[in-house]
Amino acid sequence: MLKNTKTIQIATGYFHSVLVSDSGIASAFGSNIFGELGDGTETSSNSLVTVSFPLAVAVTFADVGSSFSVFLTKQGAVYTVGKNDLLQLGDNTTVKFRNTPVPIVDANNVLASKTVDKIAAGYAHTLLLSSDAKLFAYVNTDKTLTIQGLVSMRKDNSATTLIQIRTILSP
Repeated sequence: MLKNTKTIQIATGYFHSVLVSDSGIASAFGSNIFGELGDGTETSSNSLVTVSFPLAVAVTFADVGSSFSVFLTKQGAVYTVGKNDLLQLGDNTTVKFRNTPVPIVDANNVLASKTVDKIAAGYAHTLLLSSDAKLFAYVNTDKTLTIQGLVSMRKDNSATTLIQIRTILSP
């Protein structure tokens, strides 16, 4: 973390953790075998390293899954980094891992004209909550997966798909 900044949020996973500062900087420490720290390397660190984002990206929230990290920006964009063996990064690629954050790809435009307010990472999936109280999941649809009883995915050999699960609150 930078001097004179305050940590406003932390997320901890199996082998790595992420911190977000009040200045929008994300830092991480722990295992980095799959680039989950997002610093451009695969070198694990016992001390904080700065997550490498494009200029002008301010992080407001972070969560961690199994060997991957998810970040929500002030602009409402969602970035992911780390292991991608189950296509959990949502970047519409089959690369095995990424060591710098990439934005998720909304190939079906289900988030068009929506703002993402909250994120949560699971073992190999990410949930997004939009400002109009709609819940979305980034999941690998090549496997059968049930997310907290809200939706079931069937094997259909597509890559990763962003889907709307259901409205969980009244707008």
